[in-house]
Amino acid sequence: MTVSAVIAGGVSLPAAAQHADAALSAAAVATAAAMGEAPSEELARIAAKQSGHSVEVTGLRRERRDVFANADGSFTAREYTQPVRARRGDSWVPVDATLVSDGEGTWSPAAATVDLEFSDGGNGPFARMSRVGREYALTWLGGKLPKPAVEGDTATYAEVLPGVDLAVRAEHEGFSHFFVVKSAEAAANPELNALELGLTTKGLTVSETPGGAIKAVDSAVGGAVFESGGASMWDSPAGPSGQDALAARSAGGSAGVKPTLDPFDGGRRAPVGLDVAKGKLTLKPDLALLRGKSTSYPVVIDPTPRTTGTAAWTSVMSGMPSEQDWKYDDDAGVGRCPSDQTPASCSGIGVRRLLFSFPMGFYKGKQILSSTFSARLRKNYWDNNAAEPLDLYRIGGANYTVTEDSNWSNTSSSWSSYLMTVDKSITRTECSGQANLHFSNGKLLTETRTAASGGWSTMSLGLRAKDESAYSGWKRICGNTYLAITYNTPPLQVANADMASDPGGKCVTDQAKAPYVGTLPTLRGQAKDPDHTATSSDPVRMQYQVFYRDAANVEKSYYAETGYKSPNPGVLYSHTVAPRAVTGVGMYDPVRKTVFQRDTPTAGGNTGEVSFDLEGKKPLVGDWNGDGVDTLGSYDPATRTFALRDKNDEPANITMKFGNTGDMPVVGDWNGDGRDTIGVWRPSSHVFYLNNEHTNNITDIQFVYGADGMVPLVGDWNGDGVDTIGMYSGADIMFYIRNSNSGGGNSYEIRYGSVGDQPVVGDWNGDSTDSIGVWRPSTHVYYLNNEHANNTADLAFAYGADGMTALSGTWKPGIPANSVISWQARAFDGDAWGPWSSANGAGRCYVRWDATVPAPPAVTGSPYTSDNEWHDGIGAQGTFTFDAADGDVTGYRYTFDNETTKTVATTGGKPVQVSWTPSWPGRHTVNVEAYDAAGKTSAVTSYTFLVATGRVAQWNLGIRPAALKHATRPGTTPPASAPEWRWRCPGRAARPTLWRTSTARPRRT
Repeated sequence: MTVSAVIAGGVSLPAAAQHADAALSAAAVATAAAMGEAPSEELARIAAKQSGHSVEVTGLRRERRDVFANADGSFTAREYTQPVRARRGDSWVPVDATLVSDGEGTWSPAAATVDLEFSDGGNGPFARMSRVGREYALTWLGGKLPKPAVEGDTATYAEVLPGVDLAVRAEHEGFSHFFVVKSAEAAANPELNALELGLTTKGLTVSETPGGAIKAVDSAVGGAVFESGGASMWDSPAGPSGQDALAARSAGGSAGVKPTLDPFDGGRRAPVGLDVAKGKLTLKPDLALLRGKSTSYPVVIDPTPRTTGTAAWTSVMSGMPSEQDWKYDDDAGVGRCPSDQTPASCSGIGVRRLLFSFPMGFYKGKQILSSTFSARLRKNYWDNNAAEPLDLYRIGGANYTVTEDSNWSNTSSSWSSYLMTVDKSITRTECSGQANLHFSNGKLLTETRTAASGGWSTMSLGLRAKDESAYSGWKRICGNTYLAITYNTPPLQVANADMASDPGGKCVTDQAKAPYVGTLPTLRGQAKDPDHTATSSDPVRMQYQVFYRDAANVEKSYYAETGYKSPNPGVLYSHTVAPRAVTGVGMYDPVRKTVFQRDTPTAGGNTGEVSFDLEGKKPLVGDWNGDGVDTLGSYDPATRTFALRDKNDEPANITMKFGNTGDMPVVGDWNGDGRDTIGVWRPSSHVFYLNNEHTNNITDIQFVYGADGMVPLVGDWNGDGVDTIGMYSGADIMFYIRNSNSGGGNSYEIRYGSVGDQPVVGDWNGDSTDSIGVWRPSTHVYYLNNEHANNTADLAFAYGADGMTALSGTWKPGIPANSVISWQARAFDGDAWGPWSSANGAGRCYVRWDATVPAPPAVTGSPYTSDNEWHDGIGAQGTFTFDAADGDVTGYRYTFDNETTKTVATTGGKPVQVSWTPSWPGRHTVNVEAYDAAGKTSAVTSYTFLVATGRVAQWNLGIRPAALKHATRPGTTPPASAPEWRWRCPGRAARPTLWRTSTARPRRT
């Protein structure tokens, strides 16, 4: 019997350190490149890039996994079904089941994943296995054991019963034990009718599974620690026949026949009964095989090999539909068992299939670039290795795991996802050799990506012959398969040093020192992606999470995402903070031509009334300018005209024609930029046409969704900051919601309300996620739901009157004035998120929104305009104008490139000008703040501009050496004479001057 430990699969990669390249020494990189291994991802990545070959990340080694950094910046991990290494102290060593004596009466494998020892004979347990303080031990109850004969991984205790040996074999993750019945005379012993073993445990509860296997569960916390498959027995392969066989049986056995401890090398098979009682394990052999007239001895009785876990493998047989070879040793067959070659071994087998399970938690969210399933083909039907097709399947769905109870009957319906076929001649190898059978990418890559993006814990694969009716497809495949997955590294943690706000300036992580801002700031940050190089780049986007406290002092937050950009140095990802609040309700009264508003989804009086004459138009509600407050709009079906107001008390300031006659209008933030734009749904074709700008009538997004008789809906159903579509069917009161602006299936389907209700959508609880609701005209009651998972009304209240139309909108900002606002950011490269900027103790960035402080000043520069273009150059003086927005400002504080802060006075907030000359090329910043007589200081205005290498640089030769450092960029010296430098005397009284005539400018990236 084989019993082994259940190994929990999956481990998360540690977060990448910021600026790792600079922190790692050249010597460490060279050593890692030479050795081909490094302790961290960062060091391995850099060493692989510089050396051009793969470097293993030793810090990510596990019993069944290794990870390599590749020269192109990606990583490749191998998930092994069988353990390839074990811990010995602080080191990993290759697994080795060879038995070694400790000199004190026990034998143990040289390196296994469990603590295992066999006795040197005598009384007490002959096998003892432990893991994490839990112990499983078996004892022979038939008397004192002799000293074992030890060969390789097996200890054999001879003659435990007359003509019966007990063999115990060490495995890499457990052990097997076998009773070897050597002759018909020995088989006649009635003690073999039921073989009893003593069973002792520590911290375990042992039971039999429905499939006839053993499971040892942690008594304290649950969860399987040790498991085995169902028990079986087999006789020897075809031996003597006729008179020779009779003579051999009479002589007490098949002379010279060595027992095989592998069922695939044996003869006929039969299941063995298994009973688990307190302190005892009882085996009940199949007596027909044990004592049959055609039985070939020796007969081996084994309660089956190995264990279960997230990595597993098994063989199932059509001829034995309730049996299996759970975690078989060495190799197993696949295809129709060739009875024409090995009739005894194939007796009752029929067709074999192989199943494998791999843990997938390690790859959650990663960008999967390639995937290969590899195995070792040890034998095939044809001696000349002729090609016979072999198919690979995905077995089951998400998280499907092969277990000790998996068999033909309960797995045959799970082979529905065919992936690919290998059909070529393959040179055979041994199970200890290199893999020679590979299935790569294609549908396997698709399934691997699905598992990774879906957060699957396990993915299972299966092998079967293309033609299971012919012997020719038969092969023997080793159990030590592996799945190699190459993936992209997530972006690095966004550094607080690379984040700022405008107004507000550089990131401040101490809330007590949060700078005051008079307007909601624009947040800016830089992303760093290890995969980004000079020759290749994965564009990334940035996500911000903004935190604030509402009027009730309850912390709220929302998410906003930028567009994709290449993360070149200096590229900024921006988001303007938008106030968030719960969605309020409203009613349009066509008689009084008025929209009545209530700021919260509750009963009560109106908090706002807006005169609004629609005259046959349809009312719209949206945040047209991104200020966080919804205002009104209208759609005229006759002229296909949208008229939108940024202020409810002013006429429409945005007018656009869009769509065709008969279209239904929709509005939403289709791209996550904080502003609602327009769209239509065409009932005749069920097509949505969505527009992302207020400046044109071009369709940016187009797709089919919905059906006849439905009404379109819009909401941010998953809180990602992007509005997506939905449909309402009044006939059957069904809401259909989709989390993507594309054609496809429904993300949610909810039956809600009653016939005649008017649908509404809103964020009723302020969690930044929209949900559904209805207004019932017959009772004037709103029924609002806060989840997509049920059809229960979380809020119900009366509002409105007969003849009105229900509306919903965010009528007031959610971030109160005089609030502390904080934020964090992370980068996304298409499949994987980097860590939040606040992770690892870095903390959030803070500002304090206070509308009473002076507004930040306006800053302009000449010739250095802030337009992301390169201007003039080193040595060319620039003029910068500071202009206050408030008349009580008395001065400005400013600093160029965070050097010395200077002040300049003004009166009545008048603009002032200062001059500044750049001394080095690149991106420069001047931070300016205004202050008033009361000492209140505005938020910082950050004005950035790009300075080219320069058209002219001047050094006066009369400058004294001690002053040279003030005439040049720190760390540099004036140039010596060279062809591109020219002597010049600007005037008779002037000193000679050296002028640089080169006009080269930095190349933009």
